[in-house]
Amino acid sequence: MNVAGLREKVKQEINRVPDEHLAEVYDVVRHYSLIRQSASKTQSIMDFAGAWQDMPDQQYEDFLSEVNQRRRVAGKRRRGA
Repeated sequence: MNVAGLREKVKQEINRVPDEHLAEVYDVVRHYSLIRQSASKTQSIMDFAGAWQDMPDQQYEDFLSEVNQRRRVAGKRRRGA
């Protein structure tokens, strides 16, 4: 069965679900949607894995220091310090 046919069958079955159970069906469907979104986000993050692998050690250390400094400044701003 093709995807379009399967989607149509799912819609037909959902239309038969009693109103008091629709929230449960929604939760199940939403769960699968969230899993897909999470996998997509994970992949986009993992695309950056190793991005700094070829960076010279000193340049990498300088980069980390700058990131930490910016985080401290941003944290102070949030705390109003």
